[in-house]
Amino acid sequence: MKEKKIAILLGGASSERKISLLSGEAVFNAVKKLSGFIPIKYDSKTDLKKLVSDKSKIDLVFIALHGKGGEDGTIQSYLEKLNLPYTGSDSRASSQAFDKVKAKQIFRQNGLDVLPHFVLTFHSQLPKNIQYPMVVKPRKGGSSIGVAIAKNLPQLRQKTKIAFKHCPKIMLEQYQKGREFTVPVLGKGQTARALPAVEIVPTKGDFFNYQNKYDGTTREITPAHLNSKQTKLAQNTALLAHHALGCSGLTRTDMILFDGKYYILELNIVPGLTDQSLAPKSAKAAGIKFKDLIKQIINEIYSL
Repeated sequence: MKEKKIAILLGGASSERKISLLSGEAVFNAVKKLSGFIPIKYDSKTDLKKLVSDKSKIDLVFIALHGKGGEDGTIQSYLEKLNLPYTGSDSRASSQAFDKVKAKQIFRQNGLDVLPHFVLTFHSQLPKNIQYPMVVKPRKGGSSIGVAIAKNLPQLRQKTKIAFKHCPKIMLEQYQKGREFTVPVLGKGQTARALPAVEIVPTKGDFFNYQNKYDGTTREITPAHLNSKQTKLAQNTALLAHHALGCSGLTRTDMILFDGKYYILELNIVPGLTDQSLAPKSAKAAGIKFKDLIKQIINEIYSL
């Protein structure tokens, strides 16, 4: 049987480049361990022309890009025009998931719970009836970059100023104290299945921000300590979110449990695949080794 050439697309030019390089390297090393596949690394910041010239030799592109350009439908649309199959969700689903406001609108239309929120542009006037604390988020972005909690008006002005550096539109979301979880989903359509929930307990700060995501200052409980009813509800919520956006491959849905309900915070279209990342930890709790997780992402979607 002829070996399949897998292009690992990593790096990129977004603010999440560092994490993307780590994810891509981890995927590359995992594919090397799989029989029948030959991995080749391409940095989307410098190697897209080479990818195009190698097009006839490539069987599949594994997208390990995070943030703008990698999760917003841009690279997906580009690969679709090249007629190159790739892992993960298509350009439409990726674009919808990356836009936090659009995604929440779709979640709400599908009967899922989201927290009160509104959009702010640089020239917008702040509403006078804001109830603090508020979570400030770039409307588009990942890895919690630019995300902060504002507990009063001076803090809100300061945090929004920072968030605007990452995105011309930001989202203000009502802060809700509760237990935070994330649930990966693997596959598409009827074959999609939810993996074990992970509870996220920051030991510094009030939420899971960029710093404590990757510096080890967060306690993660995998699988989460939930009863069977709560576990099933968390997994069903993630599955419904995955289906609502039309996702494929591996996604990860972040949510807050409060008063018996799960409120969706966001859905990550290309979850991190580093040794600190939550989706691989969840898969491990389900008995899936990292290389087998990568193999399933490839095999389940494209049946190579």
